[in-house]
Amino acid sequence: MAVGIDNVYQQVLAIANKEQRGYITPQEFNLFARKAQQDIFNKTFEDYKDAFLHPMSVSESDKDLDMLREKLDHFRFQAQNLDMSGGTGSPAYHTVGTIPSATTGVLWIESVYSLSNNLTFEEIDKKRLTFLKKYQAQHTFPLNVDEAIYDSSGNLAFTSINTYYREKTDTLVFFPAPTTIPAAANSTVTDVVPQIDYVKSLSAYDDPKWAFTVVAGKALFDDTNKKDFVIHESEEASLVNKILELAGISLMKPDLIQGALQNEKFQQQPPRQPKPFIDTVDNSRTGFEEGTLPYGKRGMGQMRGR
Repeated sequence: MAVGIDNVYQQVLAIANKEQRGYITPQEFNLFARKAQQDIFNKTFEDYKDAFLHPMSVSESDKDLDMLREKLDHFRFQAQNLDMSGGTGSPAYHTVGTIPSATTGVLWIESVYSLSNNLTFEEIDKKRLTFLKKYQAQHTFPLNVDEAIYDSSGNLAFTSINTYYREKTDTLVFFPAPTTIPAAANSTVTDVVPQIDYVKSLSAYDDPKWAFTVVAGKALFDDTNKKDFVIHESEEASLVNKILELAGISLMKPDLIQGALQNEKFQQQPPRQPKPFIDTVDNSRTGFEEGTLPYGKRGMGQMRGR
């Protein structure tokens, strides 16, 4: 669910106008809104990428992978088929996959895989890809082999590591070409259409805009032409604080900047950790040991058994 542009603007005006700190025009607000949304998105994306690539090193509650994935859900696209009709490169061992034109503004590719063929693909740099292509041309098989095996006819075969290089924003070069591994020497090798999970950038969406019409010298909100924020609804308070901070810089109001920073700092405090449970019972007294107090040896004043 998007964050309503008018709701944020009214909050910003209410706080900024308090104690006559200054009026923020719709034009100024739209500029601040675009900047604020971009900053918040960039921070969330970098935290998500860090948590995705290094899940074991991220333990802070504000970098929880599931929470960050939820915040970026609007920008994440999963299991999107690549267009593999772009032709095969030279040598014929590698091929090109293109992200469909409808999916513009790809910021980061999370994963490339083929679930039906149980394949995953590893990203490499262009220098490595060029070396592999030269090696394959000279030796007829690629250097990036996982292991040497023998097929059912006793012939030497190779299991290749599947790699790709991102040549352009929407173009992936696969080396070796993604194909299924034949079960026997005479079986047909079929092409594989890889799928990708990726994150779109904000450039693929309209900028936030508080649209208005002027009536009797006043700007009235135009709901039909507005553009709401596209980041997660949980970021509404951060948007307000960030826009107030930018407005304070523009209006040269240090108190407005300081108040926005304090509010943002308070909201970003990690949740209080629950106190650990402490068992007040002396567990060392719950076992019976022969000849020791209080169970194994009678003390003074204790009754003797008959």
